[in-house]
Amino acid sequence: MEQYRTNPWVIVSAVVITAVLAGGVVYWYINSPKTAETEQQTIKDSILIQPSSTPQNDTQPTEVKVSVQDIQTAFSKKYPDRDYSNYTITIDNNYNDLYVEGLAGAPEGGGAHYWAAKVNGEWIVVQEAQDSVPCSVFEPYNFPREIIGNDCY
Repeated sequence: MEQYRTNPWVIVSAVVITAVLAGGVVYWYINSPKTAETEQQTIKDSILIQPSSTPQNDTQPTEVKVSVQDIQTAFSKKYPDRDYSNYTITIDNNYNDLYVEGLAGAPEGGGAHYWAAKVNGEWIVVQEAQDSVPCSVFEPYNFPREIIGNDCY
């Protein structure tokens, strides 16, 4: 009788195929429509005050009550490994103290446009980018057009 030997490439191939299949299942679960709808509904339910139903052209910017510190804290929560105390953060637009947009600049140069929303009494950075972003990013938060302008597609 010959001794049974297993080719190591067969084992490596089996491990890789198993990992790819497991990754596919996880990706499908995370991006399944039911999960996305549930997440969007949760976000919508957690926003305390919805924008008024007045026409968008009739709204006036509100006095800035949100502070740069609020936005720095929101960035620090989103990216806990970075120190935002030296970042230059502006609040360029404020809508009913629920939505803001502005610029965040790194001390070593560079930066990005950001959009933040107040959810459950806390500011969160919804998106930051140097280019246009999909409008779908803003939909779960009901961002008003005055804040996102033409910055999404």
